[in-house]
Amino acid sequence: MNMNWIQRKIYLYNVTFGLYMLDWWERYLFNTLVIVLMWFMLYNGSKYITEFCKRDPAYFDLKLNEISKILDLHFKSKFLSQAFMVRLTIFPNLKDHDDG
Repeated sequence: MNMNWIQRKIYLYNVTFGLYMLDWWERYLFNTLVIVLMWFMLYNGSKYITEFCKRDPAYFDLKLNEISKILDLHFKSKFLSQAFMVRLTIFPNLKDHDDG
């Protein structure tokens, strides 16, 4: 049986929840209920998260600033190391010199 990734996930979903033994209309009914339940969870979860973030915006701004600093340092160091490697590959005879 040759299946791509999506077909395997659908097959796993059908086997896990026993949908393979239902009629087509029962499967559609079950899948509709699952989609509605997921929509309610995502909708109410997003409302809760926005209200939770509005309670103390200074705390979240502080955390976002810390995260952005960490990411900024990571990407700067990654960029500088890549730029150094490019310099070494383009100019292999160039060496760092000491003025002492």
